[in-house]
Amino acid sequence: MMGITFIPFLSFLDGGSVSVNSEYMVLDQLVLTTRPELTKHLRAVDFTTHPINPEYYAWRAKSEAVGLYTPLTRTIFIPVDGRIETYSDFDIIWWHELGHHVWYYHMSAEQRDRFTKSHEESIAAYYSTSFNVTESQFKYGFVSDYAHTSISEDFAESFSYYIVANNNAEWALEEGYSRAELIKEILQDTIGCSDPECARIPMSASVE
Repeated sequence: MMGITFIPFLSFLDGGSVSVNSEYMVLDQLVLTTRPELTKHLRAVDFTTHPINPEYYAWRAKSEAVGLYTPLTRTIFIPVDGRIETYSDFDIIWWHELGHHVWYYHMSAEQRDRFTKSHEESIAAYYSTSFNVTESQFKYGFVSDYAHTSISEDFAESFSYYIVANNNAEWALEEGYSRAELIKEILQDTIGCSDPECARIPMSASVE
């Protein structure tokens, strides 16, 4: 099965740095301390409680999700209405939603195909065995239950885990090896460094 393909908007539609709509300065730091190469082509990030965008209202009305990325508008929505309680949770969700952006705008078709193959192999192994709930998810290459739900969610969860956990030894030694190696490759291609810490800009360096 071929992976999902997506043709990005023409580069002239990009308007420079990403627009951040936030009522909370501390959340702005999530964007400010992310390497700009990774947010390239991202047009907006909305952390507000009452954003104007009607797309966000429609989504909130039918979902209890804690984040949304829309590839056509290249916008990340993360609610600050109480469903996310800590900065560390915001951090995890930010990198998950940014992972969706990376999937659409920073990966080649060949890389998406490779991840798709890894995901499908893990799904086949997961459902062909008597799964023990006490057994490590890493055995099947998944970093969470949510990663089972689709190829793109698997990538977003894997990308967030790789950046935030910053210690991927167990996952990389299990079936997640191909996923970890692919994420390293994508980071190397995008920012010239595959270490998770390279995806962030030190706070002191992000403020003039």
